[in-house]
Amino acid sequence: LPPGILISGPWATLRRASLNQAHAAARQHPKQKEEIFLRERADFLREVQEASGLPLAGDLQLAGTSKWKLLPLPRARNDTLLLCFEDMFRARETSVLDDLLGTVKRMKGATWTLTTDALAMPQAVEDFLEVDEETKQLCLPITTLSKSFAPGLSYVGSKDVRSFCFTGHYGKVMHKSSGSL
Repeated sequence: LPPGILISGPWATLRRASLNQAHAAARQHPKQKEEIFLRERADFLREVQEASGLPLAGDLQLAGTSKWKLLPLPRARNDTLLLCFEDMFRARETSVLDDLLGTVKRMKGATWTLTTDALAMPQAVEDFLEVDEETKQLCLPITTLSKSFAPGLSYVGSKDVRSFCFTGHYGKVMHKSSGSL
């Protein structure tokens, strides 16, 4: 799961159904997508307010920012949804998370849990590389990366903090683009 707050339980089941409807509406009306999700976030805040006994949803720091979204994840569970922040680490520093998690303790029918990834600072790929002459041969020159086909390549730079995991099926799929040939 991406970093965020996993919300589970009967209350989350109802919100997940509403979120799924919002996603379906956004697919049908792409030009109204922003408005649909803005309305969904407002409904979410109102329901958090009602369920936690707050006088106004505006009392939550979360109401003062649009840098968060709700995702219907994990897909295999209909009783959960994930609250993600544009910058999870900034949200922790500014106490938005503490404010929210402190408020929702009063809620019945929902469990709010930080996903484990949200607690760890991301590390650059270079922190895991052992650079020697052999690994230097694997580096792509900038001339290759500037070619027209380069955006279709799966590669990461040493400063990147996200990468595609290729080790799980390495050698199991016989296709030249998987790295197995």
